[in-house]
Amino acid sequence: MDRSILRRDEFKYLHFTEAQQSGLVHLARRIHAQSYVASQFVTADALVDGALPAELDHARGQHVTYSIAYLTDSQIEEESLGSSDPTGHAIATWRIRDIAPDDDFTSLPAYTSTAGALSSDGLDFLRSVDGDPRSILREIGALAKTPMCPAGAVLEIIRDALHRALARDVDEVWFFSIVQSTYETFVKHLGCLTVRPIGNAVRLRKSGVRSHVRLVPVIVEPRRFLERLYRCATTPANPRARTQLASFEFFAEGLPEDYVSK
Repeated sequence: MDRSILRRDEFKYLHFTEAQQSGLVHLARRIHAQSYVASQFVTADALVDGALPAELDHARGQHVTYSIAYLTDSQIEEESLGSSDPTGHAIATWRIRDIAPDDDFTSLPAYTSTAGALSSDGLDFLRSVDGDPRSILREIGALAKTPMCPAGAVLEIIRDALHRALARDVDEVWFFSIVQSTYETFVKHLGCLTVRPIGNAVRLRKSGVRSHVRLVPVIVEPRRFLERLYRCATTPANPRARTQLASFEFFAEGLPEDYVSK
């Protein structure tokens, strides 16, 4: 991990819904689409007006919160972000989808795209979290960045969401359906206990999606994130120990010392 990214004051954050910031919504969607094309997840001809079509981008609607992180020295004005060309700036983005009040976890796109590949234990876990009034199940998606953005900015936007989740009064649980290559990168940095698969990889058979793309259903539990990351990093003979210890330091930065020591 590049140590230069470990300063939180280098980033500004914006969190918004589609009703609040339509211009920023379009910006986030363009960054998402361009990043997925560059990563060879989707074909360029699948884009519509620079964004993925609704059938390939399910993280939309009134229950979705968008997040953007951008470098404070990027010479970009917040007021003009929505009309900016994202390729010229260092910006990262992701989205969090909440379950509608009259729905359950089976309505989440991460579930519908991986339902046949979920393990019985994984399904039981989702069911138990969704049915527990002390917990909240949220879907994470559309994690992306511009070409100018350092790779660490992706971890930065996750750190911001993690710390906000830890401040909540309920036990927040994140559910992903994540591209397999991205999952493997996360495991390298965070460990398989922290980013926990709850099923097998499944091919996403949709027009515009490249044939090699497979999704892995994954759970992340913010309340247990640091403890599990530290456990992975300190496992004897772990060849990724140095990388994961750097990740632990990164994600723990900014939290009260008594919380990190738990």
